[in-house]
Amino acid sequence: MKALMRLAIGVLLTELTFGFSAHTVADNGLPREGSGNRAASTIPLGASWRLGAPVSFENLTVFPVIGDESLDTGSFITLDEGLRSGKVTLTEIGAKGRVRRIGAGRQASDNAEVNKLMLTNRSGKTLILIAGEMVVGGKQDRIVGHDCLVASNNIPVKLDVFCVEPGRWNEDAAFGQSRRVEQADTRNVRRTTRDRTGRSGGSSWSLGGGNASGGNGAFAPAEALTIAPSNVREKAQASKDQSRVWAEVARTERENKTSSATGNLNAVFEDKQVRARLEDYQHAFAKAITGRNVVGVVVAVGGKLRSADVFATHSLFGVYWPKLLKSYSLEAASAGKAMSESISVAAAEAFLSHTEGTKSPGGNARTYRLIEHQSDKDASFELLSASKPSLSPIHFNRVTKQ
Repeated sequence: MKALMRLAIGVLLTELTFGFSAHTVADNGLPREGSGNRAASTIPLGASWRLGAPVSFENLTVFPVIGDESLDTGSFITLDEGLRSGKVTLTEIGAKGRVRRIGAGRQASDNAEVNKLMLTNRSGKTLILIAGEMVVGGKQDRIVGHDCLVASNNIPVKLDVFCVEPGRWNEDAAFGQSRRVEQADTRNVRRTTRDRTGRSGGSSWSLGGGNASGGNGAFAPAEALTIAPSNVREKAQASKDQSRVWAEVARTERENKTSSATGNLNAVFEDKQVRARLEDYQHAFAKAITGRNVVGVVVAVGGKLRSADVFATHSLFGVYWPKLLKSYSLEAASAGKAMSESISVAAAEAFLSHTEGTKSPGGNARTYRLIEHQSDKDASFELLSASKPSLSPIHFNRVTKQ
């Protein structure tokens, strides 16, 4: 009799233990092993995430995301910091060699690749890269293709990128943090880049304080860097389609009544009239989204939810916020005078969960995991540290497909 009672108690405790474990994993927003392709929960990924009061200007509405967790991100470095210090470098792949076609009817007379760059991280910290971050220069301006982490060592690694300047190839050999594109300069497409020793060419360039320039191109400080608007980001990280990225860049140009000799997305940001409109948005939001516990935002344009970006800490969000605000502002400015409809808190909160769709885990087993969910309407991405996968995401992004 006692043996039977002990057996029954053991079975009950086992069931309670497994039930508690599954509930804990679900609250952390991470998929259970063996769960397959399941619809996602509407519980926000971060157990402590909650929304603050929304801030609106014209047709842009931003909900601050507040989080109480305090994760240690001191061992990470961002792309801006890495380029500024010179400890992170980007280079084109290949050298002179065979001729191959790039895009419609154009040729590239080397072995460089449109959708790959080489990146070296010698910072001593793990590099964070966010989908849509723009890298300017080289043979074409590119954006980072997906969230990832890059360990610090002397080994160059391939970086997935998408071109956002279809009309230029084989002009600049160097990558800097940004190149100011003035309307008066778009007539002169050919440019020469010099490294800091004054020699022409070179396969990489990094800003070690101050500005550098060569030929007709000028490099601006980190504040000029930005992230592509969510319609372009989505075509890169969700659709993974270069032609669709180019189509969205062209659409952004048309909607803002801008043009450049190379179809350059950065030229839209740098257009004088566009910059004036973006400054209005920046003045409206820069000081409105404040607070020590703000770790991200949910964004709506014209009364429709467009994107969410949430980070592991307030300090990490603070680094990306100026660039993200420019991105959201361009998206809102590109939408014209669409009537703004109110967004319910419940809808914004639900946007902080997985997209209801298939799960596609990826990443580097030693450094990071990138969990991707996609449906017909949305896509979501969670960047996790491989060493601490049970913690909240280093970066969570959700975008609406357009």
